[in-house]
Amino acid sequence: MKHIVRSPYQLLLLATGVLLLFISLMSLIFPLIPGLLFLMLALMVIGRVFPAMKAWVDRNKILSRIQDRIERLDGRSVLTFAKVAALIVVQAAVTAMAFAWRLMRRVTRRSPPTRALFHDPR
Repeated sequence: MKHIVRSPYQLLLLATGVLLLFISLMSLIFPLIPGLLFLMLALMVIGRVFPAMKAWVDRNKILSRIQDRIERLDGRSVLTFAKVAALIVVQAAVTAMAFAWRLMRRVTRRSPPTRALFHDPR
């Protein structure tokens, strides 16, 4: 049987990636946690163990841009990393709001007009 994890280092990376993935999922419950940042870090860490995951992130346009920004921070201070992380979270929020806006406009164009919010059937 072929083992997926071949060394203790890869096991540590996989455990760290799963922990980061769990933290990003917790952002659904606790909105103060920057979920996208932790998700991206989890994908990068898991991508070191699974080359297919790294290839998928590299093919995805948005994730690859975020990954490039994080990789450019190698050797920078923690304050610089925190600033860039905050900007990535803000950009993700703006992108999500723009997507939601376009989706709502598309849905409202297709729905028939209503007379009132509380229609009296009499």
